[in-house]
Amino acid sequence: MKVEIFNGDVSELYSLIDEWIAALSNKEFNVTFDKDSYVRDVRDLINRDNADMLVIRHPEAGIVGLMGIVSFRSPFSDEKWASEHYCYIKRDHRDSHGFDALLNVADKWSKRMGCKKLILNASVLANRRHDLVCRLYERKGYKHFETSFIKEL
Repeated sequence: MKVEIFNGDVSELYSLIDEWIAALSNKEFNVTFDKDSYVRDVRDLINRDNADMLVIRHPEAGIVGLMGIVSFRSPFSDEKWASEHYCYIKRDHRDSHGFDALLNVADKWSKRMGCKKLILNASVLANRRHDLVCRLYERKGYKHFETSFIKEL
């Protein structure tokens, strides 16, 4: 598997996006997922100077994972930081080395952008294996930084 910066047509990601939206049909949080909005956001990441879409490309299966990544000025200092915008890997490719490769490329991308920190997310909404993802991040040298909550208004 190879991780690369995606510069293709967003339509190449449609099947992956559809699978992800179906996986996110979690009623507990009452979050709406609109494919057109998501596609617009992906295009925005691809076209922005401070963001990119990283993809995992499998030799036979094609694109099996993605991570949107953004660099920004820290709210606490003049340092640049990077943050995962979202990440999804197809179920049948999660046990492979693709996720490690994706994290390594995200680290390199962040350094190349001049960032001093990289923030990754472990969302209960996106992954029922939240605690496993947290432990994986910790093993890779990341530290628990923030906990978020959501409320219907």
